[in-house]
Amino acid sequence: MGNDSQLTVVEDVKKDEFVTQVRRDVETSQYLNELRANIREGQGYVEISRHSFDYPALCVCYMDRVGVIQAFPNAETSLILKGTGIFKTDEIIDLPVMGEMTPFTGDFIISADVIIETVRQFIENFDLDAVGEWYRL
Repeated sequence: MGNDSQLTVVEDVKKDEFVTQVRRDVETSQYLNELRANIREGQGYVEISRHSFDYPALCVCYMDRVGVIQAFPNAETSLILKGTGIFKTDEIIDLPVMGEMTPFTGDFIISADVIIETVRQFIENFDLDAVGEWYRL
């Protein structure tokens, strides 16, 4: 895995309102274990980027062991990762994004295991193209 002190993580620390906690120089393997446990036990929203850089950034929202991943390669571009087909295209799933429940179609929903693997791949080299198929928002 890449440098073990290269992440900045912004986390939603209160589930009923958007209150963030910024963690810098996060050890990557420890963080992946924390994220895995959080996804399996609850709901949340996190933003992950390379320490000292705003972009690229990965945003993960999750609840009930499923979630959505969005990416910001730069300040002007917003992307969403293609889902894995675990929900029908026309199904709507509400997930927490910055303190608000936000609807997503089944097209973009992925499982907890896919979330963890995608985050792991992202923090290996911060290459968005290496982690999956993206759609521009």
